[in-house]
Amino acid sequence: MRLLRIIMTAAVTLWVPGGGVAQSPAGLAVVRGRVIDSLVTGGPLAGAKVELLELARSTTTDARGVFRFDSVPAGSYLLAFSHPDLAAFGFTPPEQAIRVEAGVGQPIQLTTPAAATIYSRLCPGPREQETGVLLGTLREATSGRPLAGTIRGEWIVGILGVTGEMTRQPRQAAAEADSSGRFQLCGVPTDVAVAVWTASEGYEGGPIEVHLTGKEVGVRHLTLRVGAATPAGQGRVFGTITGDGRPIANAHIRVLGRDAFVESDAAGRFVLDSLPVGSHTLDARALGFTPFRRQVDVASGGGLSIDVALAPLAPELPELNVTVSAAAAAWNGFEARRLRGMAGHFITREQITRRGSLRVEDLLRTAPGIRVEQVGGSDYRIVALRSGSGLSQCQPAIFVDSFKIPLDPESGFSLPVSPHEVLGIEVHNSTSSAPPEYQLAGGSCGVILIWTLRGRS
Repeated sequence: MRLLRIIMTAAVTLWVPGGGVAQSPAGLAVVRGRVIDSLVTGGPLAGAKVELLELARSTTTDARGVFRFDSVPAGSYLLAFSHPDLAAFGFTPPEQAIRVEAGVGQPIQLTTPAAATIYSRLCPGPREQETGVLLGTLREATSGRPLAGTIRGEWIVGILGVTGEMTRQPRQAAAEADSSGRFQLCGVPTDVAVAVWTASEGYEGGPIEVHLTGKEVGVRHLTLRVGAATPAGQGRVFGTITGDGRPIANAHIRVLGRDAFVESDAAGRFVLDSLPVGSHTLDARALGFTPFRRQVDVASGGGLSIDVALAPLAPELPELNVTVSAAAAAWNGFEARRLRGMAGHFITREQITRRGSLRVEDLLRTAPGIRVEQVGGSDYRIVALRSGSGLSQCQPAIFVDSFKIPLDPESGFSLPVSPHEVLGIEVHNSTSSAPPEYQLAGGSCGVILIWTLRGRS
């Protein structure tokens, strides 16, 4: 496989402080160094096994990537190292010849090819700016056996037109995992999130969110359940949601690719049951906090425990000091505007109940001048169509009980509220028809206001 041949030429740096070989009693030497990994950790590699082959001696690097051999006789040796994370996708570094002389410093260094060099060898052909390669393995979730299959990445790019309008286009890349489960997905962006899907033996898993965060080479190991769904092939994820050190009630927790979600209780606790074993992306959201996502590998049995700490969301409208009573007053304003026939599109509690939608985004599909686009199979983007034409579109400001929802124009989003909680929705395509305190926030793209039971409690 090309990946194995190329990575065989990669290397590490063995740092030898103070000259590398220190004199020890009886004419012996101390061989000391450091392992730096640029492929997985991007820094010191802890837990690497380092071997002096001729002496059949080995040691393990500490948290700083440092290793040490005491009482080494003078002579010539081969130095080698290995690590499970690197071996998983075929990384076998070459052995390094060293000469040990008591009292003589000898810097030992192997150089790792630049990420751009690794990319060019693994991914020949033209390369777009701000793209990289994702390396990893695909394994069966219950048995751990390697899986041959397909790895597919999906993402959205923004294209600036000659008229200054921003349009968004879906992009995709695909790769094959070989019989050892190893894959290399070329051409994935380094600046936006990618939804990764896996498929093998007629079964599909995902999406799993991956972000290279500026790196040209990323590593992600994936698992996929192959076989009929049975209780033995299911697991669960449970834990608590907190923010500012306090439990968060009514937070929404789900795994990407599944519309079903659970809400945290008053103590912030949640349980996601009957999940297919394998790799998933956990998504947690709550009003007033930044969204949280993390890959989780679900196994059958006792389940996976995870505690999520959400970061407070910086307010975008400091002039709005919202209290419970103010939110209740705002809801009353919704009713007053609707009954007076004010401009805007109003969706009532009765209409919401009658539709029986699973997600609030679905309630907006019938709103005039609004389009709901699915992104990556799990998130949505809500856009306003200017003058009723799909040729010009932008994203309206969205508020839930006066909290502004942060929008991700590239990756989409998921509203942290469910239809059964919603009392009413008003859509203002023109900011002039919106309540005065929201007109500036909406700009030229309009405003969507969602009022919930929480705001009246």
